[in-house]
Amino acid sequence: MKIGFVGAGKVGCSLGHYFVSKGFELAGFYSRKLEAATFAAERTGSQAFSTLEELVAASDWLFLTVSDGQILPVFQQVQPFLRSEMVVFHCSGVESSCLLAIDPDRMYGLYSFHPILAFPNRQTALNVIEQALFTLEGDKVTFAEVYQQLERLGNLIQPLEAEQKIRYHAACVMCSNLVNGLVYTSQELFQQAGFTKETAENAWRNLFIANAQNIIATDDIAALTGPIERGDLLTVEKHLTQLTGEQASIYRNLSQILVKMAQIKHPETDYTQLKEQLD
Repeated sequence: MKIGFVGAGKVGCSLGHYFVSKGFELAGFYSRKLEAATFAAERTGSQAFSTLEELVAASDWLFLTVSDGQILPVFQQVQPFLRSEMVVFHCSGVESSCLLAIDPDRMYGLYSFHPILAFPNRQTALNVIEQALFTLEGDKVTFAEVYQQLERLGNLIQPLEAEQKIRYHAACVMCSNLVNGLVYTSQELFQQAGFTKETAENAWRNLFIANAQNIIATDDIAALTGPIERGDLLTVEKHLTQLTGEQASIYRNLSQILVKMAQIKHPETDYTQLKEQLD
């Protein structure tokens, strides 16, 4: 079985290198920029293709590692060259394999394969990818066979249904991208309290890292600390007097979730007044 990649950016190049390290054979890469395909091919000991038709002809599995908006247009270019029993994957978190189901009489397989990982560059370290969880969604008929092949990677692979892809991707955003927004808001507040940008960065980093380590060492509920967990209504009221509309809205919404968590951690504690204050 040979694997081809359409797209030689951060995801394609990094995944290709990882697959090779796990014993998979690569046909090679196609990219709009031949130099990008050449870089990826040299890194993986495979071939840089100058046409999509040549790449498809040399591949049994085909990964579309392009931006979400380009997945369907690229697939429409690839589709005429596909052979029966080939398998095509895209790597979007939010889109399901249904995006590619444009031929009702197709004999090839369709899957979405998504690593829960931010790829920093085209040479993402192998040990970083090794820790990632992958999700797989797609055709039921050949699912077990494709899943079994991907198990050779050694990563945890979570099967998904097509209708769960959007909810799944929202979960990814919650614990990654939205955290950036919280850090940004925290820095705003530090600076409004008189911190320089540099000291604000130092402050949030120390808190952030310590909290993340506690969550990893225990879990989200066990690691919960702060005024909500303590049932400190007075402190919460004071906070709200100093927050702008947007800041207050973020604080209230997330604190309501923390109340639920605190009740699980301390079922003997009455959080009624806090809940009323946060409504």
